[in-house]
Amino acid sequence: MPTPTTLLANAFQEDPLFVHILPNPARRRRALRWMMGRNLALARQLGTIDTLDNAGIALWFPPRSAPFSPAALVRSGLIAAPLVFGPPATIRLWRAFAASGTNARDLTDDWYLYMLAVDPSARGRGLARTLIEKGVERAAATGAAVHLETNNGANLAFYEKVGFVVVGHEEPEHGPEEWLLRNATPR
Repeated sequence: MPTPTTLLANAFQEDPLFVHILPNPARRRRALRWMMGRNLALARQLGTIDTLDNAGIALWFPPRSAPFSPAALVRSGLIAAPLVFGPPATIRLWRAFAASGTNARDLTDDWYLYMLAVDPSARGRGLARTLIEKGVERAAATGAAVHLETNNGANLAFYEKVGFVVVGHEEPEHGPEEWLLRNATPR
């Protein structure tokens, strides 16, 4: 089975956001391996990492954790993204991120499912569902809901099956479509 870094990089290799930012597949593969290592560092510092059978992984941030603050970006190493991505990709990255997430800004009391990945050889075994259920239960124990964002419309049916509903949709000028999903607020 792949390492967590490789698992995440492979899962997001064809993600519309990263295809937009890094159109060259070979360059995207290298940059994603670097970036996913930094995302894991960020989740270790400020969030929670759930793994399952070394084939599934979910990165979560608790309410009000500010994972993308300047200090967090420095500590995780993500601040060096412009050096790894290069100038044109960095411009696309910042434009896409500036245009995204506007619907999520009012959800700071939610847990945030930042990334979810399952190795292709383990798909269909319910690992993604199990990882999501674990995080939703953790959030519910604190009285919080969970939200996530996806740039991949093919993911919508799966997330809806596991209890999420679309609460926002953006079609930014600089980047792919983005959907904001949220589970029901716990009682």
